[in-house]
Formats: sequence, structure tokens, C-alpha cells
Amino acid sequence: MIAGPDRISHFGVVVADLEVGMAEYSRILGTTWPEALTLDRSFRLGDGTVFEASLRVVYSREGPPWVEMMEEIPGTPWVPTGPAGIHHVAVWSDELVADSAELVRRGAALELTYDGPDPVQGFAYHRFASGTRYELVDAELRRGIEEWTRS
Repeated sequence: MIAGPDRISHFGVVVADLEVGMAEYSRILGTTWPEALTLDRSFRLGDGTVFEASLRVVYSREGPPWVEMMEEIPGTPWVPTGPAGIHHVAVWSDELVADSAELVRRGAALELTYDGPDPVQGFAYHRFASGTRYELVDAELRRGIEEWTRS
């Protein structure tokens, strides 16, 4: 199953400065955060283009669904979607490769995943014609994310 509301993992927000964004959410919403991570990885766009990036990211301790905050990287999919827009809605996927292929079949183009031997791995961003970004997150990552948010 591609997912439904009961499978929501998190809502992603892209900000210009991670520390400023975290402080703002803490001050206004009472959100608390574990230590942010820097993911130095290879990523692959839906058209096959591979690029290296250092993505700074943090998940709220409160959740699920969590707030995932990422620091902007110009020239990549990690740019703000507007002055206050949600970057993406993410759901858990038990069958990442199959679910991603089904979304493509339904007209939601693959935008981004980790680079590697499989068509998608770890996660997959898909874009709807409306501009909505939908992320499938491999359910195998759930335990690690839950442990991180409790740290």
C-alpha cells in the first residue's frame, strides 16, 4: 500500500538557517530537538543526475508525525517552497521500490533518492503535477529515527 493518513511519518520544512529555524519552532511551538545531523551523501535526481551534498537535518522529539527540518541547499530540491510552505509530507513504505514505481505509474514523477544500485533506496521524493512533494520513507529506517528523536 502506498500509504494513508495513518502512515504519516513527518512533515518536512526547509529553512535558510537550521539553528534559527529550530529556535523559532522551539520558542513559538515548544518543539524540542535532538542534535542535528549532517548527511554527507550521494543523491540521485529522477533524471539520473548524481550529486554530492552535505544535508543538515533534524527531527523534532515530538512525534510521530515529526517535524523534519532541513537547511537549504541552493540548486537542489532542498530549497524553501515559499515563505512558509511545507516542503513535503512523508509516509512509511514497507515496499519502497514497488511503491515508488506505483507513484510514477500514477503520474507522480520521481524527483530524488539516495544514489546506489537500486532504483530507489532509503527514501524517494515524488512530485505531483500540483507541485506537492510526497516522500516515501523506507520503513526499515523507522527504528533508527525513533531512537534519534528520543536522544
